[in-house]
Amino acid sequence: MKKIICFGVIVLSFVFTPKTYSQGVISLTGAGRQHDVESWLERNKLRSFNENNESVGERYLFEEWKPGSVETTDGIKLSEVELKYDLLLDILIGKLPGGAVSLKKNNILHFSITEGGQTLNFKTLSVDDEKVFAQSIHEGKRLNLFKRHSVKLIKKDDGNQAYGSGIAYDKYVSREEFIVKKGNEAAISIKPSKRSVTKLLNDREEQIREFMKKNSLNVKNENELKKVFEYYESITN
Repeated sequence: MKKIICFGVIVLSFVFTPKTYSQGVISLTGAGRQHDVESWLERNKLRSFNENNESVGERYLFEEWKPGSVETTDGIKLSEVELKYDLLLDILIGKLPGGAVSLKKNNILHFSITEGGQTLNFKTLSVDDEKVFAQSIHEGKRLNLFKRHSVKLIKKDDGNQAYGSGIAYDKYVSREEFIVKKGNEAAISIKPSKRSVTKLLNDREEQIREFMKKNSLNVKNENELKKVFEYYESITN
């Protein structure tokens, strides 16, 4: 039987109740025991979390906390919880009344974040033996397209280096890469170009090339790359 654990409002106090509160809900689909949830929360609790910094650029997918949901590998489901996606450390942070919890890739199946009425869905993928969070762009019967968000930290020039960075503040530089999973094959990272796309979809190479030419598609653009994948699905089903 599934039990629901709601967050209490006292630090490190979690109350068992079948009701749902706006602050969020933890649902345990495994053993369903209260101490299992409390143990999970304590295990994943962030010991320190500082939102303030003197860096330029955006470290998080969204700077503000956003509503979302999470499902973990150990049967924990978080719903109606505020989330932040840390692009530098590639971890998900959940904001609970008892404190923030760190949600790592190895423990997450998928999560979603809602911004401006749009819900972004993410999955944990294995790419070149590395676990990564990736946003779902297109999911079809034969082909799945994902986008990985990340940032690189460029340290400020403190005058102690022979060749300084020339900047006065730490700076976050955004990076994106596309990931493709074709059928049962392993997920791979691609650099979108007409050549790489036709090579990837080589069983329909001529049709794909003609489709891109006819519609003047720039596959470096996310939406136009998605159109190519959708077309591929339509001619292979």
